[in-house]
Amino acid sequence: MEQETREVRERIARLEAELRACRETLADAERGAAGAPQPESGAPAVGAGTGVAEAAPAQEALCEREERYHCLFRNNRAAMLLIDPDTADIVDANPAACAFYGYTLSQLRARKITDINSLTPEEVFQEMESARSERRNHFHFRHRLASGDVRDVEVFSGPIEMEGRQLLYSLVFDVTERAQAEAGLREANERLQAVFDASPLPIIALDTQARVIAWNRAAERVFGWRAEEALDRPIPIIPPERRAQFEENWARELRGEAVSGWETTRVRKDGSRLDVSLSTALMRDARGRIVGTMGVFEDISERKRAEHELEAARRRLLQGEIEKKRFYSEVIRVVTHGRFRLVDTEDLPAGGRLALDISLEGEPAYAKLRHELRRIAEAAGMGTDRADDLVLAVGEAATNAIKHAVRGRCFIYAARDRVTARVCDEGNGIHAEDLPASILMPGFSTGISLGMGYTIMLHSVDRVWLATGPEGTVVQLEQCLTPRTPAPALESVPAAWERL
Repeated sequence: MEQETREVRERIARLEAELRACRETLADAERGAAGAPQPESGAPAVGAGTGVAEAAPAQEALCEREERYHCLFRNNRAAMLLIDPDTADIVDANPAACAFYGYTLSQLRARKITDINSLTPEEVFQEMESARSERRNHFHFRHRLASGDVRDVEVFSGPIEMEGRQLLYSLVFDVTERAQAEAGLREANERLQAVFDASPLPIIALDTQARVIAWNRAAERVFGWRAEEALDRPIPIIPPERRAQFEENWARELRGEAVSGWETTRVRKDGSRLDVSLSTALMRDARGRIVGTMGVFEDISERKRAEHELEAARRRLLQGEIEKKRFYSEVIRVVTHGRFRLVDTEDLPAGGRLALDISLEGEPAYAKLRHELRRIAEAAGMGTDRADDLVLAVGEAATNAIKHAVRGRCFIYAARDRVTARVCDEGNGIHAEDLPASILMPGFSTGISLGMGYTIMLHSVDRVWLATGPEGTVVQLEQCLTPRTPAPALESVPAAWERL
């Protein structure tokens, strides 16, 4: 413990000296820039340029050293507190301190050191003044934990300036349980080593600085680096383009976010890339403090290649279906003289004012639809014969929806010069290769199509639109109040299709 304490104190002292030097250099540069004479318009600012040139590297060095100090604070295995000596407030605590005292970080920040120290508040302020004035930096106290237990602790404390504010940094060591913690850590490391050696999957363990502390035989085989080449060095398998992503995920892992089955890319020693599935877990010491992470890798390169090939084949098939549907749509439009259109759902024309919305669930709904449709058509001024044809065509579409699909529904729209019926369902739709025959050949039916009836619709109404796909089918039928100019006869349609 004495050796570790000395090392930490020396590192803090060096960082304090570097921070002071950086701040002095920056202040001198800023004073130089402020005191330089202002140039006339168009003249170079010699003094100011010198100040800025000196300030920029000083500012960068200051930021770098402050970040190093913060890293030392956050990642230190020892419990560390930042305390305001004027108020006794606990300003900050590292994860190790939270683990030791049993409080969350927010709970610790809401407390004073006088709440934890068993001395009287007056005595605590006296000791803090000794640390601030550097008369003493080594103390023995009794601290209360969240559980109510009281522990003997050894504290090394001294002043530090943070963002213009003088605080005390304190390193806290529980001298009663250190040996047990070390023994527990050794046992955990031995168990992990056994897992590393026996696993067929690459396992890599990193410390809190992302340096390799374990590299098993499978990692040697898959990634190419021998253990002695990887240990005590930054993890070598991160591709340059994935470095920022790795650092972001690494920070989240150290905050306790688990990773399971995350797919990413890693690099081998020979420079080749491989797809991997990564799962990680935090490693903690006997006191629950985070000491690093362990990652298990699975090479999924072959699976990803198969998935890419399958996706490419799926895209080709989908494109083929689109082209086939486009071709069939044009054939059907030409053969039916534009009276039957194969479209997408969003391309269906508007039908006018909604006059009826009815579910197609069972025979009673079918009968009601026919009755209401006839009433709406006649009320709009449609003749009896044309109304009968419309009822026949819509009844055929509704029958198909009831028999061959699910959740059928019919919407009737009335406009100034026509009545439109839209029959929808959520069935499997009609396959592209079945579209021409199911539409143009009387009596054609398949187990997954809406069945026969489209030729009846073509003979009974003025125009028909069909939108069909895996999500369902929509048939829209339009009947004008008065007959349109007669279209060419459709009797030759089946023969024309057979010739195709």
